[in-house]
Amino acid sequence: MSGNQLNGKVALVTGGGRGIGRAIAMRLAAEGAAVAICSRTERELKETVREITRRNGEARLSSRQASYRVVDLASAAAIRSLVRNLRRRYFKIDILVNNASLLGPRRPIAEYPFKDWEAVLKVNLTAPFLLAQEVLRLMIPQESGCILNITSSVGRRGRAQWGGYSVSKFGLEGLTQILAEELREHRIRVLALNPGGTRTAMRAAAYPEEDPGRLPPPDAVAQVALDLLLQDDMALSGQSFDARSFMKAPAERPPA
Repeated sequence: MSGNQLNGKVALVTGGGRGIGRAIAMRLAAEGAAVAICSRTERELKETVREITRRNGEARLSSRQASYRVVDLASAAAIRSLVRNLRRRYFKIDILVNNASLLGPRRPIAEYPFKDWEAVLKVNLTAPFLLAQEVLRLMIPQESGCILNITSSVGRRGRAQWGGYSVSKFGLEGLTQILAEELREHRIRVLALNPGGTRTAMRAAAYPEEDPGRLPPPDAVAQVALDLLLQDDMALSGQSFDARSFMKAPAERPPA
């Protein structure tokens, strides 16, 4: 089922080849957005674009193509190149979804390898910072746009052995609040969304003993993300939402 609530909009979704990122990209495309996805795995990206095309039809996609690019988000140069490419192709970016993350090792801080710390912080926190800087070169002149940061419950309350992942998500919550304050005058919304436990490969790696069948699928999180992105309410900017609360009451809208 497809709609047109995002016709004419351009969205960039990081980590869009699988899991929550893939599900969000597909929901945005179904609502009419031109969707660009990136990750490090070309096979997954290609398959996602093929599925978007299959679901929406070649004719509908002729004016809002789905596209992908293989990008290492640990590289500042690669991020700049990604956004420059999108600017040449679409001339604007309306939505940025910072979804890509590295889990890193589940070890105490006292034993946490520095190389893993650097890698996790680069992808989970520095990349969203750089991506925001790059897309804001387009959004600020437009006086419109939305940045959605995918966070985590361990980014609100630290837990043992979550190391760099937890710290990076704390930072992402803070980045959301700072950007929201700075961009309010430009009518650019910045939101954070905590998916909670979701049926993804990352969750399985973090909790190998867990039954994934008891968790909501990425599509459920994607629907919440879409609902947030569709609300043109500046009062929501800077807030952090829990996807699970809206899954229990799907008719409700996120509160102001």
